[in-house]
Amino acid sequence: MARRGLPPAPGAVAAPWCRAGRARRRLAGRAGAALTERCDAAYEELIHCELELGRHDVVIAELDPFLAAHPWRERAVGMLMTALHRTGRQRDALLAYDRLRSRLAEDLGIDPGRELTRLRDELLRVASPAPVAAPQPFAAVKAPAIRQLPAPLADFVGRAEEVAAIRATVAERLAAGAAPVVAVSGLPGVGKTSLALAVLHTLAGELDAGHLFADLRGHAEPRQPRLILHGFLRTLGVEPDALPQDLDEASALYRSMLAERRLLVLLDNAADVAQLAPLLPGPECPVIVTSRRRLIDLDGAAFVQLEPWSEREALLMLERLSGSFRTEADRRAAVAIAGYCGYLPLATRISGTRAMASPSGLQAVAAQLVDASRRLDRLTSPERGVRMSLSSGYAALSPDEQRLLRRLAIVTTDTFPEWVAAEVFGSEDGPHRLAALVESSFVTAQGADALGQQRFRLHDLVRTFAADRARDEEPGAALRDLLDRVARAWQCLAEEADMALYYADAFARPPKSGHVAPIDVHRRDPRTWFAIECTSILDMVERCAEAGIAEWQWKLIYNVEGYLRMEARTAEVRSRGRRALEAVQETGDAEGIASISMSIAFAALLEDDLQAASDDIGRALGLAGQLDDRWLLAEIYTVAAHIYNGLADTAAELTALEHATEHYLAVGDMAEAGVKLTALGDIAARTGDATAAGGYYVRGVGLLRTADASLPLAHGLRRMARFHRDRGNWPEAIGAYAECLSLVERERDPVGELVVRSELAVTLANAGQLADARLHAHQALGLAEQVSLPQYAGYAHFAQAVVHARGHDYGSANRELEGCVDALRANPTFLLEAQIEYGGVLAALGERERAAVVFGEASDLAGKLENSRLEQAARDGMAAATAPLGFRAARSAVPRADDGEIS
Repeated sequence: MARRGLPPAPGAVAAPWCRAGRARRRLAGRAGAALTERCDAAYEELIHCELELGRHDVVIAELDPFLAAHPWRERAVGMLMTALHRTGRQRDALLAYDRLRSRLAEDLGIDPGRELTRLRDELLRVASPAPVAAPQPFAAVKAPAIRQLPAPLADFVGRAEEVAAIRATVAERLAAGAAPVVAVSGLPGVGKTSLALAVLHTLAGELDAGHLFADLRGHAEPRQPRLILHGFLRTLGVEPDALPQDLDEASALYRSMLAERRLLVLLDNAADVAQLAPLLPGPECPVIVTSRRRLIDLDGAAFVQLEPWSEREALLMLERLSGSFRTEADRRAAVAIAGYCGYLPLATRISGTRAMASPSGLQAVAAQLVDASRRLDRLTSPERGVRMSLSSGYAALSPDEQRLLRRLAIVTTDTFPEWVAAEVFGSEDGPHRLAALVESSFVTAQGADALGQQRFRLHDLVRTFAADRARDEEPGAALRDLLDRVARAWQCLAEEADMALYYADAFARPPKSGHVAPIDVHRRDPRTWFAIECTSILDMVERCAEAGIAEWQWKLIYNVEGYLRMEARTAEVRSRGRRALEAVQETGDAEGIASISMSIAFAALLEDDLQAASDDIGRALGLAGQLDDRWLLAEIYTVAAHIYNGLADTAAELTALEHATEHYLAVGDMAEAGVKLTALGDIAARTGDATAAGGYYVRGVGLLRTADASLPLAHGLRRMARFHRDRGNWPEAIGAYAECLSLVERERDPVGELVVRSELAVTLANAGQLADARLHAHQALGLAEQVSLPQYAGYAHFAQAVVHARGHDYGSANRELEGCVDALRANPTFLLEAQIEYGGVLAALGERERAAVVFGEASDLAGKLENSRLEQAARDGMAAATAPLGFRAARSAVPRADDGEIS
C-alpha cells in the first residue's frame, strides 16, 4: 500500500510524474507561484527519501519527466546522477551532468554549482558502482550561500552615529517582528551606498545571513521592478521558465521564498516608492534602501538623511589617501581642500586621489580648487566626477524644479527663508517646488530659526553647479530681472525693519521700495531679524555689485547700516558703503550719493576719523538742494550736527540741528524732532542758558513720550540726565539715567548701554554712591571690550577713573586717565570732562605744573565749545593748581556731593 505523500513502492501501481504534474497545475492555478515552488521543493524531498531507501529505479523513473519540466534544478540532477551511478550506469550519470552544464551555459551563461561539480568529480574517481551506504547522496549537500553585496570600502571613515542608529533600528524591529526597513537619502556623492555596505556587511557576520543586492539605477533610467525580482528569484533557485511574468505574482513568490530564511537586502539608488515597494521582503529580512530622494511615502521605514562629512572626517579621509600630513602646510592645505569640497565624500575622495598623483601633493590640489568657477572641473576623474553625479540627479528633476534650483543658486549664498523661493519662482507655487528640491536632496532643510522661519540651504558645490546651469540655460536679461526682483524684496524688508528697529510704532515712514513685504516677523522683532538675515542682505549687495545694479547696492547698505552700527560693525559700513558710493556716483543718482555718503560719514565719526566724516557729510550737504525728501534731509543735518560737535563748531552744530528739527516736524516724525530738541538743549546748557536748555529738554522729552519710541526716548532722557547731573540734581539725574538704561537694555543696544552705564557711574560717584558707581563702571568696561568704538570705550575708562578718584585712589585714577584722554578727542564733550578730571587728579598727586597745562587745554576747549560753565571750572582748577598752597583735592567736571553746589 502506498504511503501518503510518497510514490508507490516498486511493483505497485506507479504514480507517474505526469499525474503529479496535473495535480501541480491544479494547485498552481489555485495558490499561485509561491505554492508551486513549495510543491517542487517538497517533491524533491520525497525523491530524496526514495533514494535513501535504495529505490534507485523509482528515483530514475520519477526524475526523468520532472527534469524535462525543470531542467535547471541542480539538486534533482544530483539525485539522478547518484541513482544512475548506484545502478551501474556511471556513463549515464556523467551524461546527465554534461546535459545540465550545456543547458546552463547556453541559456544562462553560467556553470553548475560547486556541489554538483564535486559529485561529478567523485563519480569519475569511482570505477565501479559504490555500495548504497558508501557515498553520501547529493541531497545531503547544502545549497551554496547567497552573497551578492559588493565589498565594503577598505577606507570607510566616520559615520559612527549613522551606523549606530541603523544597527539599533534593525535590532529593535527584528525583536518586535516589524519590517526592519531603513531608507538612507542624501545628496549625490554623499556616501549613501558606502554607509549601507558598511552596516550590512557587519550585520551579515553577526546574523550569519546571506545577502541580496540590486542597483535600481533610479538616478538614470530606473530598472523595472519585475526584472529585478526575476534576478532575485533565479538566485533563490527558481528556473527561468517558472518565473511569474505578473509583477504582483513575482513579488509574492519573492516574499514567500524569503519568509523562512533571513537574508539582508540592499536596494541601491531607488527612484521612488513605486519602484521600491514590490522589492521589499517580509519582516524577517533587514533592508537598507538608498535614494537621492527622501522616500517620505515609504510607510513604516526609518529614515536617515545623510549629510556631508564633518571637517574631522574629511581630513581623516585626505590623510588616508595622501599619507599623513608631513608639514603644517600640508594640514592647512587639507583643511582648505575639505572646505572647497564642502566636506562631500565623493569630492574629497577625488581630491585625495589627485593629491596622491601630484608631486606637490595636497598643496597643489588646494591651489587648483581656489577658483570656484573651475572647481567642478577639478573635482573629476576618468570614471567619476561631482559634476557628472549632480547632472544625473538634475536631469531627474522636473523643469520647474530645475528652474527654481538654478535661480536659487544665483540669489543665495547662505541659508534662506521659504519666502525667497516664492520670489525666485515668481508665484506662490515656489514653496511647493522648494519642498520637491528638499525631497531630492538638492536643497537641505535647516529647521526653524529664532523667529520660527523655516530655513534652507544649497550645498556649496550644488550652488556652483546650478549657477553654471543658470548661466548656460537662462538669458542674461532674465537673471538681471531675477536679481532686481529679489533685491527689491530684501530692500523692502530691510527698510521696514530699520524703521521698526529705531522707531517701533512711533513713526511710519512710507516705504520707498514699491514692494509688498512677503512676511511680517521683521517688524515684530527687527533686531533678531537683522541678526538672522544680515549675511543674506550683504551677500545680495555683492550680487548686485557684480551685476552692476547700483540702486539696490546702495539702498541695501543704507538700510542695514543702523543695525551694523548697533553691532559696532562700523568698519564694514565704511568699506561696503565706499564701494556702493563708487557705483552710484557713476549713475549720478543724487539721493543715492547723499544717502550713502551720510552713512559712511557717521561710521567714520564713530571711528574718530573726523576728517573723513567731514568730507563725506560735506558731499551729502552739497546735494541738499537736489533732494525733495525732507526726512532724508533731516537725517543728513542730524549727522552733520554730530560731526560739527566733534569739530567743536557750535554755531554750525546749532544751525544743523535747527534744520534737522524743522524737517522732522514737517514730515511728522515727532520722535526724531524730540531728540533734536534735547540736542538743542545741550547747546543751550553749554552756552550757559539754563532756562532755555530746560525748556528744550521738557519739550523734547514730552514729544518723545508722546511718540512712544524707545531708542529716541532713551537719547532724550540721557541728555536730560546730563543736564541735571551737571547741576548736581542727583535724584533727577539718576532717575533719568535709570529709565534710559532700561530702554537700551530692552532694545539690546550695546553701544547705548555702554554710554549710559558710563555716565551713570560718573553721576553715582559724584553723588557719593561709590558701591553702585563701581558696579556700573565695571559693567561698562565689560561692554567696552565687546564694542570696538574708541571714544565710547575711552569714556568707560574715564568713568572708572572718576570712581577711583572719589575713593581717593588717585594713582589708579591717573593710570586710567592717561590711557583714555587721546581716545576721547573725537568727542569734545567727553574730552572736556576728562581733561578737567585729569587736571584735578594730577594736582592731587602733587604734579601741579602738569595739572596747570591740562586745565589750560580744558579751558581753551571749553571756550571753543562755548561752554561757559566748564570753562570757568577749568580756570578755577588751573588757579588752584598754581596757587601757593597747592591743590587740596581732585575736582570733577561736574559738581560733587561735597562741593556744596547741589541745587
